[in-house]
Amino acid sequence: MWKFSQLSAKNFPVKITQKISKMSSKFTQADKIKKYETERLIKYLREDSKSEGLELDNDFFTKLEEENITGHLFLKLTRQEFREFGMGLRPALELEDYIKKLCE
Repeated sequence: MWKFSQLSAKNFPVKITQKISKMSSKFTQADKIKKYETERLIKYLREDSKSEGLELDNDFFTKLEEENITGHLFLKLTRQEFREFGMGLRPALELEDYIKKLCE
């Protein structure tokens, strides 16, 4: 059993730093988006350079507002739900892939 006096002052901060580094590397963009309310989610989607190729028009953002889709809910949406939003198959698939990448 280790006693506090046996811990090396040199190694202790390094081990803490390594653990923090490992924990922070598991943090994804999705973890941040989960906390967004609808308005912040829409702002994020409009500004994110990775979403530029997606066909997200004003009708899409209006639907997010009408349905009060928060970041947490957005990350759960599938291509089928995007199709129900009125999106074509290709944009729905691309948006589903976009969400998967956010969660990686």
